[in-house]
Amino acid sequence: MSSKDKDSGPWCFLGSYLAGLYEGDGHIFISSPKSKKAIFSISITFNLKDLPLAEHLKDATGFGWIRIKKKENACVLVFHTIDGVIYVVSLMNSYLRTPKLSKFNDLIDTINIKRNLNINKYPVNSGDLSSDSWFAGFVDADGSFGIINDQKALDAAGKITRKRRVACRLRIEQRMFDPITKESYEPIFKKIASFLGINLAIVKRNNGNEYFNITAKSRESITTVKNYFSTYPLFSSKYLDYKNWEQVVVLILKQTHYEETNLVLIEELKTSMNNSRTTFDWKHLDRIQRRPGNKLGKEKGPIVIGEKSIYGDNSLLCSVSQSNTRSSQGSYLAGLFEGDGHIWISKNLTKKKHNPRFCITFSLKNEPLAKKLLGIIQYGHISYKLKENACVLTVSPVKGLKRLVSLLNGELRTPKISQLYLLIDWLNQNHGSNIHKLPIKLGSLSNDSWLAGFVDADGSFSIQHTKKEGGAQFFLKKNGKVSCRLRIEQRMIEPKTNASYFGIMSEIAGFLNCKLLTKKQLSTDNEYYTLAATSRNSLIIITSYFEAFPLFTSKHLDYLDWSKAVKLILSNEHYTDANLLVIDHLKSKMNRSRTEFSWDHLDKLLISL
Repeated sequence: MSSKDKDSGPWCFLGSYLAGLYEGDGHIFISSPKSKKAIFSISITFNLKDLPLAEHLKDATGFGWIRIKKKENACVLVFHTIDGVIYVVSLMNSYLRTPKLSKFNDLIDTINIKRNLNINKYPVNSGDLSSDSWFAGFVDADGSFGIINDQKALDAAGKITRKRRVACRLRIEQRMFDPITKESYEPIFKKIASFLGINLAIVKRNNGNEYFNITAKSRESITTVKNYFSTYPLFSSKYLDYKNWEQVVVLILKQTHYEETNLVLIEELKTSMNNSRTTFDWKHLDRIQRRPGNKLGKEKGPIVIGEKSIYGDNSLLCSVSQSNTRSSQGSYLAGLFEGDGHIWISKNLTKKKHNPRFCITFSLKNEPLAKKLLGIIQYGHISYKLKENACVLTVSPVKGLKRLVSLLNGELRTPKISQLYLLIDWLNQNHGSNIHKLPIKLGSLSNDSWLAGFVDADGSFSIQHTKKEGGAQFFLKKNGKVSCRLRIEQRMIEPKTNASYFGIMSEIAGFLNCKLLTKKQLSTDNEYYTLAATSRNSLIIITSYFEAFPLFTSKHLDYLDWSKAVKLILSNEHYTDANLLVIDHLKSKMNRSRTEFSWDHLDKLLISL
């Protein structure tokens, strides 16, 4: 990993860490189909000395219980309620890399049947190991750090039989085959070996069983290990062993490890590691933030892991690549379509009498954006629905539809992908196309402008200033309470396919560090997913994201006003008399109260065609 990668590398979801931990020391139980009651659970086993980590993960997620197994010197974190299992599944989904994915997907099938959900099942994660914290979780489960400090040895004649040797190693061992599916662990161990730049070995233990073995001890491999864990930390007591190990690695890389004073230090570090460790400091667990409603009362939102923040030491869920600041390759358009768009296709795909129609509906005040997109696509028209205060961008010429498919294919993240697939089928059958249907996009929401498009369609920014009125409102600040909120709402079920929006909405909630809720519209009895991001960490994530991937509807103007209030909140300057007046002014000209519009930001809309 280069220094550049380290500086701009992504923050990781707890999901990738948990996935690695589960694939090393985890287990899934699913009751027999013949059982009268469907029972299932996810469990992760820890060494008893790592009980603080198990407790921290339990408190952080707000689910699970811990079983102590003293005879085995172990403890087990068990997620057994259906809500807890669904939550942990949503965290780990798409991050798994080993044969344990098979049992994980069986669990998803069971949940989908029991809860009538449509949680997506993903293939083995083939991404670079340096891109998330999976490897950290796997090492916390199955890895060990060692320091070698061999003294020089002489025989009776004074001949050297063993040279003085100082070295560091990271060792990982795992079974060769999954006992349930009989699938081999060779692919993932080859990937780890390649990542570390070493060879994969097979070792036989005293019981005759064979295991895959990876031992990283060359200067190049320990440098890779050091760089990785400086970005994605460990969380078990192995973190403390790693810190000892890292000190010796630094001496080796500086070629000062054979200096006499350093040899004394190396021996002290070696003798205080692993089974010889007697003191434990768990401050590093503070990097794991807690879920809403837990007994420790931290910020709302799913758990995240991180080490840095553009606003200080707060742990963030995302890191936006500042080098990729333009909306490209249709990700923005995909988000906009999946929020406020649809594709109409004749029920008879074999007849070409009526071309399909691709439509995105805009509020009438966003007509400039609709026209801008029409100019980019170059085919179609805009119709007006004055009674509904709306306009509709419609594309039906085949050349325009093909352009849209080239933009959207591979960028969609919701059940609306079924509509795109029907359009591709129509083009393939009626116009000699040979378009391959790409699957739902799985990458982090921080990597592209899809969420910007989705928020432009279904999101809203607001500033709240609840002024103190006396009486029982003693909990309010002297000048009231000020907060900023991003709200997103979306239907729960895609009406045509009955596919659930739970997966993408829970992913957005996780990304924005907030809780996903449901609400029922009284006038229609329709139920919706809703989320409201208001915490300080959420505000940091949101402003960081939209600095890289801007909005393009008039919500961009609301966001600019909103972000000014956010900056005052993050700097703790929002309760001064002068700034309260500023906040009230910003609030007074947002959303429906906006009377002035500037569309200069549309010049930044660059969609590759």
